[in-house]
Amino acid sequence: MSSTSPELAWGLIIGSVVFFAMALAIIGAIIVYNSKIRESERKFRLLFDRVSDALLVMDKEGKINDVNESACNLLGYDKDELLSLSFFDLNPHKNGSNLHSVFKETLTRDTYYVNEATFISNPGKKISVEGGMVRLKIDKELIVLGSFRDITERIETEKALRRSEDRYSMATAATKVGVWDWNPVSGEIFIDPSIKAILGYSDTEIPNDFDIWSKLIVEEDREILLKNIEDHLKGKTIEFEYEYRMMHKDGSLRWILIKGTSIRDLQGRTSRMVGTMSDITERKEAENALKDSETEYRNLFENLQDMFYRADMHGNLLLVSPSVSKITGYSMDELLGKNLVRDFYVEPSHRDELLEKIRKDGHVYGFETALRKKDGSHFWVSVNSHIYKDKEGNVVGVEGIARDITEQKEAEKEISKFKTISDNANYGTSITDLNGNLLYVNRFFAQMHGYEPDDLINKNISTLYSEEQLPIIWRMLERMKSEGSFDVEEVWHIHRNGKKFPTLTNGVVLNDNGAPALLVITTIDITERKKAEEAIRESEERYRTLVENAQQPIFIVDRQGGFRMINKAAATYAGDSAETLVGKTMWDLFPDEIAEKQMNAIRTVIDTRRGIRTEDTTQLRGETKWFNTSIQPIISDNGSVSAQLIATDITEQKTADIHNNARIQLLEDLRSAKSIDECLTIGCKALSDARLFQRSVMTIHTAERKIIHLGHFGLPEDIVEAARNAPAPDPDLSQKMTQERFRISNSYFVPEEAGLPLTQTARYIAPETEGNSEKAQWQPGDELFIPLRSPTGKIEGWLSVDTPYSGNRPTRDIVLYIEEIMNIVAGKIREIRSVQNLEREREELEKKNIALNEILTNIDAQKTEIKRQVADNINEMLMPFLRRIANPDGSVNQQALTVLRGGLEDLAQTSTDFVHRFSKLTPREIEICNCIRRGFSSKEIAEELTISPATVHKYRELIRKKLGLTRKGVNLRTFLKNLK
Repeated sequence: MSSTSPELAWGLIIGSVVFFAMALAIIGAIIVYNSKIRESERKFRLLFDRVSDALLVMDKEGKINDVNESACNLLGYDKDELLSLSFFDLNPHKNGSNLHSVFKETLTRDTYYVNEATFISNPGKKISVEGGMVRLKIDKELIVLGSFRDITERIETEKALRRSEDRYSMATAATKVGVWDWNPVSGEIFIDPSIKAILGYSDTEIPNDFDIWSKLIVEEDREILLKNIEDHLKGKTIEFEYEYRMMHKDGSLRWILIKGTSIRDLQGRTSRMVGTMSDITERKEAENALKDSETEYRNLFENLQDMFYRADMHGNLLLVSPSVSKITGYSMDELLGKNLVRDFYVEPSHRDELLEKIRKDGHVYGFETALRKKDGSHFWVSVNSHIYKDKEGNVVGVEGIARDITEQKEAEKEISKFKTISDNANYGTSITDLNGNLLYVNRFFAQMHGYEPDDLINKNISTLYSEEQLPIIWRMLERMKSEGSFDVEEVWHIHRNGKKFPTLTNGVVLNDNGAPALLVITTIDITERKKAEEAIRESEERYRTLVENAQQPIFIVDRQGGFRMINKAAATYAGDSAETLVGKTMWDLFPDEIAEKQMNAIRTVIDTRRGIRTEDTTQLRGETKWFNTSIQPIISDNGSVSAQLIATDITEQKTADIHNNARIQLLEDLRSAKSIDECLTIGCKALSDARLFQRSVMTIHTAERKIIHLGHFGLPEDIVEAARNAPAPDPDLSQKMTQERFRISNSYFVPEEAGLPLTQTARYIAPETEGNSEKAQWQPGDELFIPLRSPTGKIEGWLSVDTPYSGNRPTRDIVLYIEEIMNIVAGKIREIRSVQNLEREREELEKKNIALNEILTNIDAQKTEIKRQVADNINEMLMPFLRRIANPDGSVNQQALTVLRGGLEDLAQTSTDFVHRFSKLTPREIEICNCIRRGFSSKEIAEELTISPATVHKYRELIRKKLGLTRKGVNLRTFLKNLK
């Protein structure tokens, strides 16, 4: 669907103005001619009144002196009313209006065109007009002729068209839908650009070719789709609809819904298929997600280990989970409808007690009771229940979760067995309350610390650890209470004699009614094992060698941010040696903000002793790098903790993602672009979105290098406007700038050290940043130019960029990416130009059609006029001689017969020129002309027409004058005989 761009609208207006100017010039010429040839006044008046445009003739003060009928119809006044008004009475704002200034301008120049203005008609309605004014002099009197046309309806139509087009664009963008049109006989196909955009392509990236388009369809879906199309073409289906998958430009799959119908000929063959395609990926994903959610819920319910139940207020089961069947031995059908009190409770009073608590509090938690299985055996459950209500809020029953705690109950029976075993175990076991007070220790635990069991009971566990170990112990205990346990960790204890020894310690929480109650800690003395670990230290050097030579940057950092170890790869990134960096801090290597952010992650790892992984940017030597970093805790022998960082450089991957996102956003923005300047600005913005350059200017120029289109990003408007209006660079300088030594791909990079005087050109825009001494980095005098090419390869514009985000000079990869952006922008520009060209061709064709119709109308009018003149000539030239062809005596009048025969011959051969000349003569003069052409003398003519010879002589002189032969020495008979 084509759209009316601002350029096209101005094209329509300018075309109309040119037409009006031509009309004004013709009418002005007619007025001047009227002043010289008074006898044509009637024809001028008729033409003046029949002109379709409103014509106003005014004196230099604006007083209306004359108007045509169109002016009266347009303004709603009769002629006398208009002649009593001034031109300025027709304008709504009088002295402040544009027409007031236009009138004054017309008095100082020959012609002034009005693109759009407003008149106030009778009675007070605003009318939009276009037209112009021309200054004329008639009989030395200065007048102004105004010609205006009502464009109110056209303006409203254009507004409606723009609103319609905006709604269509918004609708297709919002609904992700587009149209297609396919001729299966010729293979021609039209695919809406919005459909291509669904797959991430611009209109020019995929041609309108059925075979190429079908290759994007997933193979297994393609076969079914083609079969459905074939069935539809054969008439097996009335409407065509199918859902299938297509490959997106980024490699992902998109679900497409295609709908269509056929246009068939009289034989039933399909001559055309039209329809729509829409992106239904989100809908399909939502449907799949719903199915997954329903499946997940069903699996959760069916695999629930605890028992879910719902019963009415009388205890009859309404709903149970499958786990109830597994535990009780009843089938699902047997369970539904059974009564809890009668069939399950070992103690029926427990049901009443449960209901009483629920009525009081609305719920109950941890209610323990014994239930009966199908085989009569008992099992213990802990019940969490609450009342449930219907839609009206009425209490209709009880539902809840019952957990089988039979094993827990059995475990209580085993406590005595546990104590016997624990007392005699060869590892330390202790039980404390939540504050760490020892409630039980076995003999092994007490003796490893130099005590007897009774010596430690009721003492706090803190007496067994040093001051530096206590914070670790308290964190372990808190983790036990919050998480239910902690894994085996190495902890140093203190013997009664003050000697420290290492242990492996783990712990679990014992709950009471679901809440932590006791802490059970198991401890193993690993003094002997630690001695064995000393031998392992000998392998540490080998490990260090591997780390030092690893390709990934590796650091070890303490809590204060100091580098305790750094390998060669990390030192290379930092631009220094490992020996120099060890001892420095994160703040010495990174900017403060980045260093503090990394240290927050490092401190978290050190405090929690749990590793994490981060992904973030880092500034190294003025260059932005992306790293994926693994941070792991390292615990030393004395219990101190530091952090090890292993970083992976993912800069290239992140850069590619940013570039791809910028490219996708560019394609999205270009979809709604209406003008070439807007396309150029969007292209410049894409370079900033891709984090390449902060400032850029893109232009299109003529062969004389005059800028006709311009877009920019990151530059002030006044600077850009100055550059736009500046003269083009010297051709010699332009040739130097495009030397082969500056070429990168199809672009040119002119470094500052090349010494070209670029700053001397008026279009040069100075950079805002200072330079860097390193030649690999961007210098203020550097210039990168990327050509904008036409489809034929001709350079029609340039992109100039400045201030790179990286601070570096461009690489070939960067230039290739920018050229790709330029090609995408050029494609959109070609699309806009194509639309504009088509609109201009349509307008020209309309004009030609109008001109042709006018020509045909004139031809028909001329034919009618000729027929009328022929009839008049017969009546005036031949009928008098026909009446005189017979004498009174019955003989033939030979002279009349001769004239009649000659007149008939003349009539048969008469041209338009002959008719035109003789139309000025009276019937009597035509009779005399015919006689003269036949060789009659004046006397014979007098006798034939019964007039005197003197009268014939007067007629001859009058005929010569009307035919323009006076004083030309031309023989009248010879002239008449030669007239064609």
